[in-house]
Amino acid sequence: MFTTILEQTLISFPPSGEILRRELAQLPDSVVSEVRGKGLLNAIVIAKEFDAMDVCLSMAEKGLLAKPTHGDIIRCVEMAKVFC
Repeated sequence: MFTTILEQTLISFPPSGEILRRELAQLPDSVVSEVRGKGLLNAIVIAKEFDAMDVCLSMAEKGLLAKPTHGDIIRCVEMAKVFC
């Protein structure tokens, strides 16, 4: 059942996720080495010389909810989607 709910939720919102990934992909390659995701579940891989928490705080100031994971991977989602 959870898989069905998850799939339906992801399928319901792909345009927003695509827009977010497209915008994240425009960040400098020296900072973001990879942008990945499906639907509203998105992540970026940042260069090792950057502090993930600092990047997350900067993203929050610009309207993105972000959480550092695995050192150089940051999960992110648009704030409007979380609070709607």
